[in-house]
Order: sequence, then structure tokens, then C-alpha cells
Amino acid sequence: METAQLKVEPTELKQSFNDAIEEQELSNLISAYVFSHDKCFGSKAGRKDDLAWESLFDAAGVSELGLIGTHEGREGKMDWAQQAYVCSNSTSNLSTDASM
Repeated sequence: METAQLKVEPTELKQSFNDAIEEQELSNLISAYVFSHDKCFGSKAGRKDDLAWESLFDAAGVSELGLIGTHEGREGKMDWAQQAYVCSNSTSNLSTDASM
């Protein structure tokens, strides 16, 4: 009976470890999102700013210009966000124009 428990415990331990790693990765992603958002819009940004920021990313947190947090410093993040915002608006305008 003890042998069966030893076979199960490493599996459970590995699953617990994987869960902890996944939680940490999610926490890091959220922290990067908040940090980058605040660098671009300021900590007192409103819902309009939040929506503009969120529109730059797909469900995986990726924009056409790369992963979140790939540019260092306030100026790099501002330039990157502004370029992404211009790109996303250009794409929106193209699809609107095409439907006319």
C-alpha cells in the first residue's frame, strides 16, 4: 500500500509545482500589464484609456509590435504604445472604408 502512495505523491507534487509556476507567470503578466499601462497613461487613467490600451492586444497579450513589456523605459513604452495605437486605428479605418 505504501508503494502506491509513493507513486501518487510525486505526481501530485509535480502538479502543485506546475500550478504554482502558472500562478506566478500570471501574476508577472498582470504586473507587467499594469506597469506598462501606467507608464503610458498614468496611474489616474480612466476607462477610455483602459479600453484604448486593451485594444492594442489580442487574447494572448500580444500586439503586432511584440509582447508587452519588450521596450524599456517610459519613452520606449510611450513610443511603442502610440505606434500600436496608430496601427490599430489604421486597421480599423481600413475595415470601415472597405465596408462602405
